[in-house]
Amino acid sequence: PYIPVVNLEDAFHHSKPVHRLYRSRPLTERLLSEMDCVVIAVHHSAFDIDWIVKHSALIVDAQNATRGVNLKAARGKVFKI
Repeated sequence: PYIPVVNLEDAFHHSKPVHRLYRSRPLTERLLSEMDCVVIAVHHSAFDIDWIVKHSALIVDAQNATRGVNLKAARGKVFKI
């Protein structure tokens, strides 16, 4: 949500460079439920972590952002690295 567009060039795996443009999407219950895995790479206080856990099937938490989340809601779907 904070980065509206990311433009990547893959020059290493192709004989001809490939450009890929990724656009941010609004964070919604539907988007979270459609994702196979949600990665929390940076902990921002602007996001409701309890809400993200509630609507996600699997979460990889690299920042211990889920520390205060209801344990019952997080059990079996939050993995901290």
